[in-house]
Formats: sequence, C-alpha cells, structure tokens
Amino acid sequence: MTFYTPAPGTVESILRRINTVAKERVGRKLREEPYALLLERTFATAAKHIVGGQKKQRRPLTIDILLKIRPLFDFTTHDDRALWAILCLGVFALARIGELTPGPKAELKVTIGSVTIRGDHGKLFLVGTKTDRKKEGTTLHFFRNNTDCCPVTAMRAYLTGLKRSNAKSPLFADSKGNRLPQTWVVQRMRKFLTRIGLKGAEYSGISLRRGGAQMLLRLHASDKIIMGMGRWKSACFRRYLKVEEEDIKMWQRRMAVAE
Repeated sequence: MTFYTPAPGTVESILRRINTVAKERVGRKLREEPYALLLERTFATAAKHIVGGQKKQRRPLTIDILLKIRPLFDFTTHDDRALWAILCLGVFALARIGELTPGPKAELKVTIGSVTIRGDHGKLFLVGTKTDRKKEGTTLHFFRNNTDCCPVTAMRAYLTGLKRSNAKSPLFADSKGNRLPQTWVVQRMRKFLTRIGLKGAEYSGISLRRGGAQMLLRLHASDKIIMGMGRWKSACFRRYLKVEEEDIKMWQRRMAVAE
C-alpha cells in the first residue's frame, strides 16, 4: 500500500480552508486561541519529519559535560549566571526547556514568584505544563548538593544578581528584565559545548531533561524513580535513554575487574 505524504505547503493550504469552513459554521477559526499553539506545534513537528529527512540527534547534557563547560562561564556577568542556573536546574529537575523559559504564546507563565528557596531546598511551582492538562499545578524540587553543579547555588547566585524584577517578572530574563527566549538558551549552550570539542548542534533544549534521565540510568535508578523525577506517566521515558560512550567506558572498567 502506498501512502501519500503532503508537502508542508499543502498542509498549510488545507488548514486555511478548514479555518474558512469553521468560521462559517461555528463563528470562529480553529487557529484562534486556544487551538492556535497546538496547531502550530503539530504543523512544525510534521514539517520537520517531512522536510528534514533523518531525525537529528539530540544528545543528553549530563553532569560530566556540565563540569567541563563550567570553567568557560564568567559568573560576574548576568547572562552567564542566568544560563548556568537554567542548565543546572534543568538537568537536576529533569525539566523541559519550555518549563523554564516558555514562549510568549504559551499558557505557562514562569515568574520569579514561582520559585522559592529555603535553606537547602528549592521549589519551582508551575501551572499549565505539558502534562498538567487539568491545571492542578506541579512542583519541581531541587536541592543543594555541595558540588560545582549545584542547582540551589546556581539559582541563588542568579536571583541575587537581579536588579529589575518583581514577583510577576519572568523567572529567567536578561539584564534589562526581558524574557530570555529558548533560542538564546540553546544557541549560547551550543557555543560552550563547541568550545570543549563537542558538536554543539547535537544538543537542544531537550538535552537538559534527557541528561538528567541519563544520569539516573547510570546510577542504576529504578524505572519508578526515573518516572517520578521526570513526571512521566508511562515507560515512554525510555526513548530518552541510550548507551553513551561514558556508559560504555564505565561498564568496561567494571568488566575488567569483575571476578
């Protein structure tokens, strides 16, 4: 059986026609809120698969990689403090990049008022995440670990340096208080990764969440722990995991000393 795969332009044309009919029948277009963002994401994903050919690799940003790029950061600058806080929080809380720096059209609004840090324990309360369809809210927990990749230390350093902000301000913003876009985070992260000899283009926003899951796998965490920390409802998290070079090296060393 042969399947017909329409070009992205054809799909766009079909959507326009659907909108016209919807406007006539029910008085509103499908591409108006609250459906616009969902349709845009669906179309963008379909277009990538149709036009992009082979799926690009999205490697995990693991703790060992964070430690390698850390010396490249200038923590006297606001931008580097912001990026480091995003990377540390994202990896340890297994956060989606859209949960930390949501786009302007997203229902999720992540503000300074969303985060609290008391002692060694930090919380980021979010309402309207990808899996929070009932809008009940979810809390991302992060704790001090007394290492160079501590999310509590990174977040405190970033928040302390803020000058123009209030509880309703975007959590992650530039020095002028403007929301940091996801593209900025990914592009700047890739530059650091390229400088240590990695292929920066193989890392994206999902690399933070994938990196956290990969580290838990290396530590032999159970499926229950990985699913719980990553807020997965099923075993779909396994598609995030793969055997990396560091994993092979670790297990071969264990093989060498096994009796």
